[in-house]
Amino acid sequence: MTKYELDARSTVYHSEYCHKIQVEAKCLTDMVMNQVVPPTTEYQLTLAGAIAATKAVQIGSSGDNTRSQQQLLATITTNVNRLINETENVTQWLAEAESMDPVTQARYVLLSAAVLLPHTRERLVLTVL
Repeated sequence: MTKYELDARSTVYHSEYCHKIQVEAKCLTDMVMNQVVPPTTEYQLTLAGAIAATKAVQIGSSGDNTRSQQQLLATITTNVNRLINETENVTQWLAEAESMDPVTQARYVLLSAAVLLPHTRERLVLTVL
């Protein structure tokens, strides 16, 4: 093969790779924003309501009986906020990558995906658990 043919083939492979990573990232952001965040925020509201109702009737005679529930609510809130921020980072990364030529895009996607996506997936799993 000539150098021109090798460069062309390399560009095609880079474009295919970038497209696969971008599809995976778009799927991840869509799942997070449409299937994880809405039910999680609904649960936050339910939990906050239960905490407020428990405090209103002052169940039990000693101190605060909602401490565990408040800690759970704080953990959920922290994780959801972190997840939304990471999803916004992935969305920004996708927008930046789409404006590049195929070879530059492949380098950018390769470096960014290696750093950004695994951490986002890891946080998604930890948040859902």
